[in-house]
Amino acid sequence: MGAYHLRADNASGPTQVRPRPVVVRLARWELRNDMLRSARVRREVTTADLGMSNEPRRFYVNERLTKHNRYLFRKTREAAKERNWKFVWTRRGRTYARREQGSSAIQLSCEDDIDRLTIAK
Repeated sequence: MGAYHLRADNASGPTQVRPRPVVVRLARWELRNDMLRSARVRREVTTADLGMSNEPRRFYVNERLTKHNRYLFRKTREAAKERNWKFVWTRRGRTYARREQGSSAIQLSCEDDIDRLTIAK
């Protein structure tokens, strides 16, 4: 499991803000892709929808990225925010960006590709 997400600004010491992430490795790519596709359709699902009795909380399903792809995704998000691009996402381990709804998407595979965000229209 991943690390606890703590908030240290409490006077009585750090308190747990969110539960730890759950990482799942599936045996087949088809099942993984189906699960991610279904999760994108149901973005507003809460723990109450799963029949859990605790306080309803939203949860997220994301694909696990390699260290390089995670770094590229973060740098792309930062560059897109500076340049007012609206969409940055990952799919099947690849990073994509789109300036606005209806424009063509750009696939980024290395840090040098981020410069294309200023050139592309």
